[in-house]
Amino acid sequence: MRTVVENCTFSNCLISGIYGESKGLISAFPQTPLEPHLNPTITNCIFDSCYDGIKLKIIGICRLIWPRYIYGRGHASPFVYNNLFKDLNNAAINMLVGNWPGASIPIFKNNTVANCNGGVLTTDPYDCTIENNIFYKAAPGVERSGEFNLSVSHNLFFDNDSSDFVGYPSSYGDVIWQNSNGDPSDLSFNIFLNPLFADSSFYEVTGSSPALGAGASDSAGLPTNIGAFMERVITSVEAFDNNSNLPGRFQLRQNYPNPFNPTTTIEFSVKTSGFVSLVVYNSLGQKVTILVNENRKQGYYFANFDASGLASGIYFYELRSPDGIATKRMILKK
Repeated sequence: MRTVVENCTFSNCLISGIYGESKGLISAFPQTPLEPHLNPTITNCIFDSCYDGIKLKIIGICRLIWPRYIYGRGHASPFVYNNLFKDLNNAAINMLVGNWPGASIPIFKNNTVANCNGGVLTTDPYDCTIENNIFYKAAPGVERSGEFNLSVSHNLFFDNDSSDFVGYPSSYGDVIWQNSNGDPSDLSFNIFLNPLFADSSFYEVTGSSPALGAGASDSAGLPTNIGAFMERVITSVEAFDNNSNLPGRFQLRQNYPNPFNPTTTIEFSVKTSGFVSLVVYNSLGQKVTILVNENRKQGYYFANFDASGLASGIYFYELRSPDGIATKRMILKK
């Protein structure tokens, strides 16, 4: 069973947001190796202005039990999924080794790394599956010391001072292919385009971001998104009217969760009071449902969309108000 760390914010930590150490041992009698596994799931967390986001260390012990040596090795293979790492002094995840470590294979998936001095740093015998992540102003994006085995695929790299890959084969970063959206990519479907963030707080992407639908296909063969999609807890009321903090701009946010099955939530803000509509369309441009179609005052709102009777696929939702028009894409996965 995995330990789960979720819905946490780690801010201004002098060393690391999370530090984990797995140390191998040898039992006293009989003298046999003990190999602990540090394999937590770390999800939906924010690492803000720390030194490292996550630092892992695996160490071991060696003892001569005549006529041979016995090794107790540590292992650390966390599942790091859907987290935001921003403004870190070092790397989002930094994997260190001590003496006689055991092989460890973390999974780093659907995370956003922004304005950090490193993305994923691995040292042999660590190896890491790196998939569906955004590395923005994070140099180096991914760095590997030692033999390379696992894949780095379907990620978005942008503005990393030409240091997207360090210690990887030259095929990584060589743009000679294209992904499922038709955007230029390397052979592992990594793309190198502006992610088009809507803000610098949660680094959510806009509806026209190349990260949408550019991730690895799921088990049903449907496209996924690149980057984190932060799931936020909201109350059950529909309007967030706060006269001391009214919205200063018109905004349509990315639905969450996304991909979803069968329900999802869409948040939006109205700057100018007036008639507002929020409509969902299918990939053919046909109207599926109307979520909002009435006058609304200046304020923050959300709408719940239930797609129980719809087929899996890509849908679009469009917000119209006196302030303008905005459209975003979402994925229904059943």
